[in-house]
Amino acid sequence: MKFFIVLACLFAYANAHACMLFPEQRGPIPDDILTKSGVDACLVIKDPPCGDAKAEDPKVSFTPGNATVVVIKNLDHFYSQNPGSWELFLWAGGSSGKSVGRFADSSDFKTLDFKAVTIMIPSDAAKGKAILQLIYTTNNPNAPAMFYQCADILITDTEN
Repeated sequence: MKFFIVLACLFAYANAHACMLFPEQRGPIPDDILTKSGVDACLVIKDPPCGDAKAEDPKVSFTPGNATVVVIKNLDHFYSQNPGSWELFLWAGGSSGKSVGRFADSSDFKTLDFKAVTIMIPSDAAKGKAILQLIYTTNNPNAPAMFYQCADILITDTEN
């Protein structure tokens, strides 16, 4: 698992203000992903939960319990007067997402930094296709209020 996370980070090091590297977010990865911060391909600030990114076939499966998600801040919008937050939601068989992980934004989490986040897939999560949604809430009056990313995943009873 650690090897795959490192591989995912190397392959998709950075591609926007808020990105999900593992599981891989929806949409194409731009050519300049390794060399440029603030790339527009992942600047998803409208139409929650996933912007206009179309659903894809799941590339990763998770079982109930702890799982690791890797996110990256491709452009820093930290606001010291009212720090924002990063939150992950699982949309599995329902009309709303359930919070499965969260951490506070901080001055130590800078542009092009990535973070491995432990989430908890609930034991009662519906099995089958699901969406893992990332929301970066900036609380910064000089930046978009929220950034969204989604990854299509599969919830199973057993590991593949």
